[in-house]
Amino acid sequence: MTEDADEKSNDTIEQGSDTTLIHYMEGLSRLQKAPGQDAYAYTALDLTNKNLQGIELIKQYQFIQILNLSQNKISDFSPLSELKYLLSVNLAENSIETISKLCNAYLKAVDLTRNQIRKLEGFQSDTVANLIVNENSLQSLDGIQQLTQLTTLIASNNQISELWLHTEQQDELPLEHLELNSNALKNLSGIERLKHLRCLHLRENQIQDMPDVSMLRELDCLKSLDLTGNPVTQTENYRLNVIILLPNLSILDTIPIEKDEVLKAAVFKQEREAAEVNPAEINADQGASITQ
Repeated sequence: MTEDADEKSNDTIEQGSDTTLIHYMEGLSRLQKAPGQDAYAYTALDLTNKNLQGIELIKQYQFIQILNLSQNKISDFSPLSELKYLLSVNLAENSIETISKLCNAYLKAVDLTRNQIRKLEGFQSDTVANLIVNENSLQSLDGIQQLTQLTTLIASNNQISELWLHTEQQDELPLEHLELNSNALKNLSGIERLKHLRCLHLRENQIQDMPDVSMLRELDCLKSLDLTGNPVTQTENYRLNVIILLPNLSILDTIPIEKDEVLKAAVFKQEREAAEVNPAEINADQGASITQ
């Protein structure tokens, strides 16, 4: 059999209902008492790398809570809305280009790594707290304001050059952990709206100097910041300047901030402020000394 014929045969088998059903049955696990029922049901399903294109059959497994659909050819995941007890879903390495509203009442975690997603607009959920969208084609984070319970967003290795449009809804976003490593960020305009942010990873971006970092001053909850690989880290007295700018910070570039660094930063700040005394006052003092 030729290679082309072999590939065609594989596609035909995967689309056959009997073989697909076998995949589903083999992937079931976690037999537990079904919610609101006296009977037991499987609550986990692993369909990793099964060459699936459609997932209509998944509607039959209404008690699934943990679902792995990674490494398939899925472009439409709307049937997942039928899984009312779904808690987490892994859709990494599929063919998803657009994402839409998910109405699952208990869904908390979604992994969409390595798809072809360009925008987050249209993705709506009142329950998702953790979203991973690494290695897609995102250019901004506009749309995350529709994820009203989002606390963790990991969107590294995209093409993000700006965060999002400034809308009033973003003031209410409870985001605490944000990873945007290996993107194209040059400034952090808009990030000051994330008042609950505690951990921010921005490795390997294009943040140039301290004025670009100064917007983080509005984030009183920020404890961990990683700017490794940005041009700003090569500026003079970079680490001391960040410690002065963000006094609540406890970890910078994965390295804990020690007490002696805090003291050193305080001395550095005093010396700098002294050096910035108004020249007119210095001249006046000097003139008074000469007169005396």
